[in-house]
Formats: sequence, structure tokens, C-alpha cells
Amino acid sequence: MSLNTGKVQTSIMNLIERVQLSDPINIADIGVASINETPAYSDLVIGEYGHLFAFDGDSRQIPALQKLYGEHATFLNHFLADGAQHTAYICREDTAITSLFKPHQSALAFFNNFSSFGKVVKQQRIQTARLDVIDEIGDLHFI
Repeated sequence: MSLNTGKVQTSIMNLIERVQLSDPINIADIGVASINETPAYSDLVIGEYGHLFAFDGDSRQIPALQKLYGEHATFLNHFLADGAQHTAYICREDTAITSLFKPHQSALAFFNNFSSFGKVVKQQRIQTARLDVIDEIGDLHFI
């Protein structure tokens, strides 16, 4: 069984318009890197029914998203975890695979050309942030 995402998206937008929200829905996207995929919340943010709180520790990912969402999003350059220091595995910008988890090469090799996506170009010690102590976000409705 396949899901018709266009129909689902239209149904969600129809529901939002009927409910007539007094405040925007606060949406968090953790690891928001811009990839060739439209997020489920995109129409909510662009239609001004939602405000996006976009988290990505890889600051290289933020400019493209700022251009898309503008003032309807708050961009936070944080790696979210337990608030302690960790090693970030920085991969090529175009892969959006930078992570606190070391890429597993044998798992990536299972998919065509993914081995090169997970190639770590540098490791960096970073300070993580805990989601529950970040003041800028307030209440979240959709993660």
C-alpha cells in the first residue's frame, strides 16, 4: 500500500484552515540539513501556519534553509544531545551526513555510491545542547 503524500498534505492544509489557529504551530526539525526532499511541515511554515525551529550543528546547512523559510523559521546552530562534549564527524557539505555518530561504512556501502557520502573529512570536539534548556524555542507542538 502506498501513501499519496500530495493528498495527505492537502487534507492537512484543509484542516488547518478550518481550525483557524490563533497561534502558529511550533515545529522542530533536528538535523534540518537541506536534502532533495520536501519536509512534511514545509507548507505549514511557508503558509504561515507554523514556525520552524531548525537545528543543525553543521552551519553549512543553514543558508539554503534561511533562503527558503526566511522569517518563518529560527535557525539554531546546535548539535542536540545530552549537553556534554562529543566528537562531531564532519562529512562533505553536499551529503548532509555530518553527525555525532560515526558513519558506518559497511552499512553505507550496501547502497550504491553511499560510501563516499559518509566519508569523514574531519573530526571536531563540540559542545552539545539539550533541547529542554534552549530558551529560544518555547513550547513545541511537532518534532
